[in-house]
Amino acid sequence: MMVDNPGIDSTVKLCLQAQGEDGSTNFFDKSQSRRIITRYGNTQITNDKSIFQDNSIKFSGDGDYLEIESYSDLTLSGDFGIGFFAYFTSIGAFQRIVTSALGTLPSPMWAIRLSNSNRLQVVMEATIVNSTVTIQSGRWYYVCVSREGNTMSMSIDGIIQATQTISGTPDPARYIGGYYTGSTSSPEYLKGYLDDLIIRIGKPIDPTIVPSRRTGT
Repeated sequence: MMVDNPGIDSTVKLCLQAQGEDGSTNFFDKSQSRRIITRYGNTQITNDKSIFQDNSIKFSGDGDYLEIESYSDLTLSGDFGIGFFAYFTSIGAFQRIVTSALGTLPSPMWAIRLSNSNRLQVVMEATIVNSTVTIQSGRWYYVCVSREGNTMSMSIDGIIQATQTISGTPDPARYIGGYYTGSTSSPEYLKGYLDDLIIRIGKPIDPTIVPSRRTGT
């Protein structure tokens, strides 16, 4: 496992870090785009858990999610990379982590989520790719989904889990900790914590590298 700090350059279109006081409900995009992040439910910054000895973003699994405003340039065209640290407090049910939609996922909609069999899944171009690793609650994972050319790779903690050929242009990233509006009995809310979420457009993220905290202004 390699560790690196790639910083925040112009290809980083979203950088969401849990910076702020415990209990804060304000979320800031540290990328050059400075996007507005809208909060729903009780999503908040907390010092309950952290991967970098400070804070993380807490999702209770009951109505909590974030919406990215001005998201049109977050379309996953060409090379891209999505990376984040995740900690699950509950497993055994679908939980959307990053997604383009709150409903069903016909192409070009997509999602990165935890499955009800405790595998990380990428749903993209109407195809489901599962991790080989079984996810456990109570620990941090670094997840990376990256596309270079027509090959998309999913890795966990720097180890490639699966690859998939994709040829289209998936919809823009829009929701973090999102849910499935078509299922009120199993709404796919995220139950746990996230930190250091990055979306890079026009350049892949090396899926074999686990980053240290990215720096930027």
